Amino acid sequence: MEKILSGDQIHFDDLAAEEKKRFQRAAPSGELSKLIEPWEPWWLKPSARKISLSREGTQEVQPLSNEATATSTQHGASMVVSSVSSVLGEGGQPESVSEALSHCLEQTCSPAFRHMGGLRFGLVLLDDIAALVSLGGAALVCLRCDLRRLVQAAEGELKSEKKRGEIRSELNLAERKIYFIMCWVHEQPGEAWRSLVAIVNAEKGSAMEFAGNRGGALRLESGVE
Repeated sequence: MEKILSGDQIHFDDLAAEEKKRFQRAAPSGELSKLIEPWEPWWLKPSARKISLSREGTQEVQPLSNEATATSTQHGASMVVSSVSSVLGEGGQPESVSEALSHCLEQTCSPAFRHMGGLRFGLVLLDDIAALVSLGGAALVCLRCDLRRLVQAAEGELKSEKKRGEIRSELNLAERKIYFIMCWVHEQPGEAWRSLVAIVNAEKGSAMEFAGNRGGALRLESGVE
């Protein structure tokens, strides 16, 4: 009870013996799912299409005001993004959008992310990418700002824990890339995003067709550097 009142996370080992038994009975029945409010991504809400930037460049809409990532997951979330993205990963320089998307699918089907759904997880990511790109430059700039803040928070988290070295260097590189891409996005004309949405949807279609030909399993044999 003290942990709940203080806002700390509750772990299974914190429960009493009888509470553990009740939890184990409730989990398989789906009873616990009724207590969890489904999360709706801000980019799928109708209000997302109204996101705009002021003339000075400040954000007029705060899509993540009620959906901020918990502090305890900032480092982990940043590392997942860095691992899945060939653009943000260290040394990653894909030569085309299709190549970057292929790397994303390859990573989601790797053992490191297979527990998240594998190919299904990758296809959901492509759906999210298409939805975000279709919103246009203003929403994408806001997205990059949020992503940059996430990485900066992860860097601060590691600094406070006195963890240095390779991980912090990787996050620092990702942050600089995010800022560069954010500036690039801001300079693009509105019509640029329609063609990118078409590329993402085409890549998803190819992946689904390839998976179907392989009996539902996506096995990308050639990696993307």
